[in-house]
Amino acid sequence: FRLLQTMKANQSRNRPDLTLDQHEELRWKAHLEAEAHAAFPKTVSLNKVHIPLYKWDELASLGRTTLSQRAQNYRDLIETTGSKLFEFHRHLVLRTHSSEDVLVRWFIDVQMTITGALGLHLTHADFGAPANEGLTPRGFASQFAPPTAFAPPRDEPCWAQPQQHQQAVRHHEPPCWAHEQPSSQDAFGHTASRGQPCWSQEDLENRQHQTKSQSFERRDEPCWSQQAVLLQPATGAPPPGRTAGARTPDSRQPPAPGGALATRSSEAASIARRAQTSTIAFG
Repeated sequence: FRLLQTMKANQSRNRPDLTLDQHEELRWKAHLEAEAHAAFPKTVSLNKVHIPLYKWDELASLGRTTLSQRAQNYRDLIETTGSKLFEFHRHLVLRTHSSEDVLVRWFIDVQMTITGALGLHLTHADFGAPANEGLTPRGFASQFAPPTAFAPPRDEPCWAQPQQHQQAVRHHEPPCWAHEQPSSQDAFGHTASRGQPCWSQEDLENRQHQTKSQSFERRDEPCWSQQAVLLQPATGAPPPGRTAGARTPDSRQPPAPGGALATRSSEAASIARRAQTSTIAFG
C-alpha cells in the first residue's frame, strides 16, 4: 500500500506543468487507488472452498496458453463447491478455444457473479477492467459468445415469445362480444342483461322483428268471416247478433243463404216508410 502510494506521488511530482491543486488531486487519487487495492479481497469462500480472485492486468499478462489452462482449473475448482454455478448461468460456460480477450472477460464475469452472490459489491473497475470495454452489469461473456452457444436463462419458455406476445396484446382489439351492451327488453318482457355478447343482442333484435311480423299476420277471424262483414250495410252499427268489441260464439259460422238479399229488402222497405212519412207530414 505504501509502495503504490509512493509511486503515484512520484509520478505526479515529475510533472512541473501541473499546479498545486492538480498535484493535490493526483495525490488524493493515488491514495484512493492504493486503499482500494489493499482492500481488494484475494480470495472468497464459496461453500467452504477458497476461490481466488484475479484482476484484469494479472490475467492479461499470462498469455493465451497459460490463461486457457488457468481457466480450466478455475472452472473445475468452482464445480467442486457444488454451487452449480454453470448450470444456473449457462452463458458462463467456458469455451477453451476462445481468444485471449474473451478468456479474460470470462474470468472477470465469473468472479463478479460469485462476489455478487456473496454480497460483495464489486464493480468492473474494482477488477481493473478498462472503462471502454462496454461491460454490462450482468456480464460480458455472453457478448462474445457465438450465436449457437448456450443462451442465457429465460424467464419464460422459448415458445412463449414474450416480446411478440406483448406486442400482440398491445395492438389486439377485444372481440365484439367483449364490449358491454346496453340493456334492452324484448316483446316478451325479457330483459337482456348488460355485458352480453353482440351476437345475443342481434338475436334479440331478430326475435323482436319476427314477433312484430307474426302479430301483423295473426287473424282474429277466418277469411270467410271477414268477407261476411264486408257484405254488411255500412251503417256504423255492429252486425246483427254481435255487439261492438265482443265476439259471439257463432261469429265464425258461415253466413246463412240469402242473408244479403234479406238485408237489402229491409233497407228498401225502411226507405219507403221514411218517404211515405215525409209525404204525409207535408201533405
